[in-house]
Amino acid sequence: MKVLLICASGLSTSILVSNMRQYAPREDKIMACSVSELSAYLQDVDVILVGPQLRHQLKDIEDKVASSGQIVALMDPKAYSRIDGVALLNQAKALYKK
Repeated sequence: MKVLLICASGLSTSILVSNMRQYAPREDKIMACSVSELSAYLQDVDVILVGPQLRHQLKDIEDKVASSGQIVALMDPKAYSRIDGVALLNQAKALYKK
């Protein structure tokens, strides 16, 4: 599974990426980028989790990736605020299995 975390500047999610990688299987790929860099990552992801601070851009992001087939969802705000990599990894896995 390839997961992309998106936030406003790409900085806050880099901490989450490190946390998630501790619990993810080696074959999983977890990355982070800013919303402005999304296009560069679209070809290489299965699940896109959007930071809560970008809730207002969620529809635009969904529209942008609609033809690519990736799953897009808002990160669980509680998991995001607690930097809970396990919860976000579980969220990504659940979305990927659907």
